Amino acid sequence: MGCCCSQDSLPPVPKVIRPDPNPLEIMDVVVVKIGFFGRDYGIYDKVYPDNSHDRQELIWLWFNKSNKDGNIHRIQIDLENFVRGHIDGNPDQGRVLYSARLSEKPMFNLIQKKVDDGLVGMMYGLFTGNYKDPNDRMYVDHPNHEEKLRAADGITLQPEVLIRWSFSSIVQIFDGDLGRGAAVFGRDPIMLEVFAKGAAVTTYKRWERTVTTYDEDGKPNGHRKESGINKVESTFVDRIEFRLSFRGSFWAEWFVQGDSFIYGAADATIDCPLFTTVVMGGWFSGTKFHTTTKYGVDPALAILIAQVCATEFSVGVIKSELQVNTPPNPPSQFPAVNIPSFVPLPLQAGSVFNPSTATSVMSQIGDVNPNDAVDHLRKLF
Repeated sequence: MGCCCSQDSLPPVPKVIRPDPNPLEIMDVVVVKIGFFGRDYGIYDKVYPDNSHDRQELIWLWFNKSNKDGNIHRIQIDLENFVRGHIDGNPDQGRVLYSARLSEKPMFNLIQKKVDDGLVGMMYGLFTGNYKDPNDRMYVDHPNHEEKLRAADGITLQPEVLIRWSFSSIVQIFDGDLGRGAAVFGRDPIMLEVFAKGAAVTTYKRWERTVTTYDEDGKPNGHRKESGINKVESTFVDRIEFRLSFRGSFWAEWFVQGDSFIYGAADATIDCPLFTTVVMGGWFSGTKFHTTTKYGVDPALAILIAQVCATEFSVGVIKSELQVNTPPNPPSQFPAVNIPSFVPLPLQAGSVFNPSTATSVMSQIGDVNPNDAVDHLRKLF
């Protein structure tokens, strides 16, 4: 997900190539984006060097992100070392420890409603039934949204519009060409299910201004009133859930809180039975991570899963993919027709989530235009 305008990197081979991680030991690494517009990441043991020479020579491994089979909607992330030249026709390819494959554009399921209309649109995920969605007013009164309202001119109109959203995706994790995981899972993939949910609130503000009019000679000849409606929108991620399984057997599950409950640019933490990752600079930085693996899992596998969680499914990336598309006018300004409070908006295509079974399945990537979907819904009413 994300990084639509990113560039591929090819870090040079260091003079001394370090051995691959010991499967029985813990890794403590710093992962840093390569280049300002890059989508690849270098991996360093414990500390990120403070000068370019050491960054080139002390790099241990790297995450190589590419498009799978040339499909711009399917991506692959390889955990790669610097032992290159073993593949005919691709001298720059290193040995791959593990590989992850996922969709660049998952589906978002959206439900649009008026704030405080008494209707609740629960979005159940992997942790079905053990928590409740926040009430509507929490988003309307959120400090981030209130700050935007104070900066916008005009008179606030009622009611606000709220969108409850969710999305799901599946990541397939494969053993690399080194066969580190062959004894455990062979050629079968480990499945990482991902589910996220949140909300978007739109507040409408009516503005008015007096504009001077001019005659043909450019001289002022009067005034006129202009008015319009501005939308003040804020999006929030409540939580992101992860479940790891293999051949249908449960391995681990965990979740992280989104920015609905975390304010500012504080470091964000992902803690699970496999690793602990600190997203340095907060969810919206996406450039530097500190990951420590835990006993009982191959550390190379753990840091790949951590990388997928921290980059492909971060709060910042999810919000960048979310398309809200609320109406241009508040509900009180809608035409006098029967418009239900609940408006499901199937706006994007990718992977599909079935809430009745709480399982995720992959589907073919479609070409759904969000504007076409909204126009279709409006024609229905």
